Amino acid sequence: MLNYSTLENPRLYFLLAAIVIVSQLPAKAQQLKPVVQLSGVVVTADSSAGLAGIAVYVPGTNRGTVSKQDGFFTLPVLAGDSVVFQALGFEKQYLIVPKTNTSEKYTTSIRLKQIARQLPEVQVMPWATQQDFKMAVKNLDLPDEAIVKPELGPLPGKHKSIFGGPQMDALDNIKQGFKHHQQMREQRYLVPSTIRIF
Repeated sequence: MLNYSTLENPRLYFLLAAIVIVSQLPAKAQQLKPVVQLSGVVVTADSSAGLAGIAVYVPGTNRGTVSKQDGFFTLPVLAGDSVVFQALGFEKQYLIVPKTNTSEKYTTSIRLKQIARQLPEVQVMPWATQQDFKMAVKNLDLPDEAIVKPELGPLPGKHKSIFGGPQMDALDNIKQGFKHHQQMREQRYLVPSTIRIF
């Protein structure tokens, strides 16, 4: 081991250190993988229709993207990376970027196969078991009286009740819908007249 104090000339020490560092650079440069711009389109296996929303990512890294409306994607990867294409309802597919690729770009077309998954049936009940449900129905106490129509009181105008007015035909229904839509649109742009400052 070289010791700085044992060297008569400090310049010789720095020269030897520089030679060691420079000799290590080509070996480290060979270990670095080149960056490749991976681009392509994701389509279904049985047609050439582009698939939107397909996750394209390199596992174990924070590099990823999602395919656009026409199925196009682009992603910077390293040579030799394994890229995953995945979406709900499609079979997961892998692509390994070639290490021998001398170009800075790599384009591909990925065909994803659709898969249908049958989910198990789920019965939602407010009782823990069917026996509890049967007991609740059996013990249900229904009134013997007839159901009375609610009286909402007098209404403004010539009609005394909402049930006594004329029936609305299709044209009146359309007019009422347009009127309601117009009111909602006008209320969207209203500014309150009083502003509270707390």
